[in-house]
Amino acid sequence: MISPKVLLVSAADHDRAYLEELQSLLSTHVPLTCVREGKPLERLLEGGCYDALFYLRPAGREDWKEPLRKIRARLPDLPVIVLSETEMIGEFAEVLQSGAFDFLLPPYASHTLLAAVTQAVASTEGRARHAVRG
Repeated sequence: MISPKVLLVSAADHDRAYLEELQSLLSTHVPLTCVREGKPLERLLEGGCYDALFYLRPAGREDWKEPLRKIRARLPDLPVIVLSETEMIGEFAEVLQSGAFDFLLPPYASHTLLAAVTQAVASTEGRARHAVRG
């Protein structure tokens, strides 16, 4: 099995240590590209072929839905897994209604992140096979 290509998206103001921790949890298991919101993200979405995307939801910011909306509009079949910096379990339904495939809360472990990617990729592949047979 080929490892899925994963994109990790963060806001410009995310804590560097926190971001590096997520990178180290993922990069030893999957091909990982890290990018900040904005123009760098738009360029990668145009030219890259990714199997899943982790979106690191900024804590305390209400505008997190806009980048998620843009990602979903450009690549509607790309599974987006939202990562929260805080344990805000009450936001689970809101995140899923915004088009995310899954919503994970800290603390993170590599096996949890990899399980989410595996499920997202399998779901996308299953929908594609179903559409072909459809």
